[in-house]
Amino acid sequence: MDLSRIYSAPPILKGVVQSSGYQSRCFDFNLTFFEFCNKEIDVFAKLENYFILSEIELSNEENSIIDRILDHIVKTVIDANSRYIGFSVFSSYTQKITVQLLTRFKKIGLTDRIVLGGRGLSTYVERGALQLLNLSSNESELEFFKILKERGLAKHMIIGDGEDAIVEFLNKGEIEQNQFELKTMSKHWPDYTDYNFNDYIWVHDEPALDITGSSGCVRNCDFCDVRKQFGKYKFLPGRELAEQMIHLQQVYNINAFVLTDSLSNGGLKTFKEFVQYLADYNQSSPTPISWSGQYICRDLTNSRSDIEEYYQLIKLSGAKGITIGAESGSNDVLTAIDKKSSVEALFFELDYFRKYGITCSLLTFCGHWSEKHEDFVAHCKMLIDFIPYVRAGTVSNVSLGSTFKMSSGTPEFENINIKKHSTNPDAWISRNNRGNTLKVRSQRRLIISKLAHAIEMGVVTQDSQFLQAQVESINHSLEDFNQFFSTYTTDTSQFDVIQESDDFVENMINYKKTLDIKLTIQGSACKGNPNISIHLNDICLWHGDADPGLSNFSFAIDQSQIKSTGNIFRIALTNKGNRDTVVDSTGSIIADKNIIIKELFIDNCDLVNDFDFFYSNFYYADDLKSAGIGIWRNTSLNLNFDKPFVKWYSLRSNKNKSNSLIEKSQMQTQALHSVEEYFKIMPEVIKKLVI
Repeated sequence: MDLSRIYSAPPILKGVVQSSGYQSRCFDFNLTFFEFCNKEIDVFAKLENYFILSEIELSNEENSIIDRILDHIVKTVIDANSRYIGFSVFSSYTQKITVQLLTRFKKIGLTDRIVLGGRGLSTYVERGALQLLNLSSNESELEFFKILKERGLAKHMIIGDGEDAIVEFLNKGEIEQNQFELKTMSKHWPDYTDYNFNDYIWVHDEPALDITGSSGCVRNCDFCDVRKQFGKYKFLPGRELAEQMIHLQQVYNINAFVLTDSLSNGGLKTFKEFVQYLADYNQSSPTPISWSGQYICRDLTNSRSDIEEYYQLIKLSGAKGITIGAESGSNDVLTAIDKKSSVEALFFELDYFRKYGITCSLLTFCGHWSEKHEDFVAHCKMLIDFIPYVRAGTVSNVSLGSTFKMSSGTPEFENINIKKHSTNPDAWISRNNRGNTLKVRSQRRLIISKLAHAIEMGVVTQDSQFLQAQVESINHSLEDFNQFFSTYTTDTSQFDVIQESDDFVENMINYKKTLDIKLTIQGSACKGNPNISIHLNDICLWHGDADPGLSNFSFAIDQSQIKSTGNIFRIALTNKGNRDTVVDSTGSIIADKNIIIKELFIDNCDLVNDFDFFYSNFYYADDLKSAGIGIWRNTSLNLNFDKPFVKWYSLRSNKNKSNSLIEKSQMQTQALHSVEEYFKIMPEVIKKLVI
């Protein structure tokens, strides 16, 4: 139920079947559903929860809306008078409405005309559809598509990749395989002629189309089922992908694209070809193209001689809002995940993204089966270290994710050292890390929400929805959870329970042992070099003459020398004379003694480029007025701050605390309660878990 994107499977399949001589028409019933809700976003969001969760009470009017949209869908596709009716079951969230629709089609004898596809078919039945199906004990261990077949709700189902399979089905009228996998990437271009782009609520106030350049992934992270779902990694040449974007731009007047690839930079050679072609196009086109997609961090420090050119090309190609799976702040956990990346690689890329103005979204989660207390501490530190990049606008949004789940088709599902419930993905325990129970994982998930809230990270997306899902899961399966963990966990001394979560959060915020300052000044000389001094409180960090040009300074001050409040950092010019400014006959300055602040990073926070913050918080000592970016007379440029600096800065900077993307996504997917309310609800729910 996304009003901000067009689900790309139908137009892709339309392009495929029409190239084989068939006719096709696509419908997006999300827009109709929104109209049936009188375009009231609160109603729309509540009904979205109805389809996902198990226990949502609806009013008579809300039930009427559900009935009317189901009737409308059935009537619309029947009136289309097509040979077949296809539904894309995108995920487990789509299962409930799928059952409701298929039940209606069965009653009117149209089951044989229905064709189903989508990843939601091969997952187990989730909470939303459980009450409708009332599964037997045998059915509870079956994938969704097998249950539909056994109950006579569906006959034709394409499991896996549909591009080749749908043509085979239309040619033969039946499916002869259980699982389809593309041998090569489809070169058929999607057909969006059935969509009115003006009807959507675009997150950046401009339409964006999904586009696919590869299938599968070059990685095999243990929590991900992409390798099983998509098979061997396949990709279009970078130039072909760029040309497809340019074609769609010219046909539909759309300038923004979202790569649906599991990894946009899965192959570096192909990726560079892609960004090079788009960069060249954008520099010559009056209307440049922009794109976003999934991106993996590689440690490129020593492996590329063209590192600057690499990031410049990414910027010029129109990259923005790239999604990076940061996952965990612990390298040990990343190794257990088989991520083939590191925390250092993530921050290496973030530094270059910040330098070249490339924006990104970060995905994280806690509670991996390997996660111990010290790993969780490292994870919290990583979240705090995101703040400088958040305020710089480099990180445009952060997902704190759900707690780790055991999903079929993933490498971790086959891990013999993990005991797991037959159907509940939240009920599992690692023999090698028994302290990591659901109670511990839920507490950790609550803590990272409190941490992000305490430092006003501001760009956290859908956090209340994740907390809601955790509460719903515990309440729905409490008896099963307590029985499961009591069976497999006996040594309670290993539990990693954090007794006082608020104290823990405060300690995390204060974790840094030093205050790190990096300063670059540009000195101008006239009748001698400028003499400057740099102080923190009573500590002289540096004093002396600055050479003309750029001078770089770096300081690490032990936190024991930093006061809780009232610290003063100051940069002073001390030797400006009355004749140290020379002007010509017109009054123009031709020589001067001064210093300009080119860069100032405190604990990696870029203060110079946060203009509003800089001019609101720095001041000249001689007149206590708001500061400029340099010093042209004998005075000091001062900053008063409290400890810890990152929190103090984060609370006072207004940069990137919210944006239209987050506001619109939060609006469309509202939870039953606010984050603050879940801070009160969750501890009581967690207490219900015995272990």
